[in-house]
Amino acid sequence: MNVRTFRLSWFGAALACAFVFCNLMAASALAADSKPVDKAAKPEKPAKVDLNTASDKQLQELPGIGDAFSKKIIAARPLKTIKELSKLGIPAPTIEKLRPLVTLSETRPGGKAKPPKKGMVWVNKDSKIFHKETSIWYGNTKEGTWMTEADAVKAGNKAADE
Repeated sequence: MNVRTFRLSWFGAALACAFVFCNLMAASALAADSKPVDKAAKPEKPAKVDLNTASDKQLQELPGIGDAFSKKIIAARPLKTIKELSKLGIPAPTIEKLRPLVTLSETRPGGKAKPPKKGMVWVNKDSKIFHKETSIWYGNTKEGTWMTEADAVKAGNKAADE
């Protein structure tokens, strides 16, 4: 190796080192300018899918839920517990995968239930109280049935204090 070749290879190595050093300095400067990353901060969790109000498409985006299961879920509404999914034929491992991703709404999907005939009262089966049309609970409790006011009183139900 002659002196000229040696100088060129030394110059090339020095140039490569300078290039790498400049890139490292630029990357560290960019990192210093950016916001600090809080490693303790948790990523935002996606919103849970409400099985009682979700669309067919939203249900099918859940793991293990295809077209057939989404239609069965919609037909079985309103669901009260996630365990009810097993009655629809959904396998237990799939239900366990769904558990952290889904919720069940407390309110009746689509709003209040409509009376089959005008003038009926809504009887809450749990509290044994019936509600008239002027009540906010009229057709809007989890457990209830429609009765005439006379039938509700005969069955031992009491009128709500309104």
